[in-house]
Amino acid sequence: MAAKSIHSQIRVLRCLSNDCDGMLAYEVLDDNVLYIDLAYLAKSDGETRYFPCPKCGGRNVVEEIEDAKGAVKHRVSHFQTSP
Repeated sequence: MAAKSIHSQIRVLRCLSNDCDGMLAYEVLDDNVLYIDLAYLAKSDGETRYFPCPKCGGRNVVEEIEDAKGAVKHRVSHFQTSP
């Protein structure tokens, strides 16, 4: 019997725009939580932190979250068109 993996599948972050689906240079786990927390690389506009999409130019917004153990992580939560 094969052991069940306790890790989520790692995948490439894709732009969250329904019209784009471009690839960004970040890896995410389930619910778009950053696999390696590179949130410090996110651009900022006031309080909003985001990864710009190289294909459509929109913003993939990064939010701070707390996991079940209380550790701070970052999740790419939603898409905004660029102003």
